[in-house]
Amino acid sequence: MAASKTLTSTTLEGQLLELIRHVQAYQGNATTNPDARTPISSPLTINAGTGIASVSLTLPVALGADTDGSVDTTAVEIFVDP
Repeated sequence: MAASKTLTSTTLEGQLLELIRHVQAYQGNATTNPDARTPISSPLTINAGTGIASVSLTLPVALGADTDGSVDTTAVEIFVDP
């Protein structure tokens, strides 16, 4: 299990970019990603002309039933700490 990260950006959008960069760093490291999982299937790209960032993300989840009968979705851990 990888430890949580402290995000320093002051906006949700900035934190999202930070989080994507953390995931990319863990994904590209054999120590933190021993099963070679690729949740980010295309790199973060930034179009300087439009100011738009894009990334493709696939995250494994586990589905269960909540106490009220609704579907409970939990992210499946795929990374480990170095």
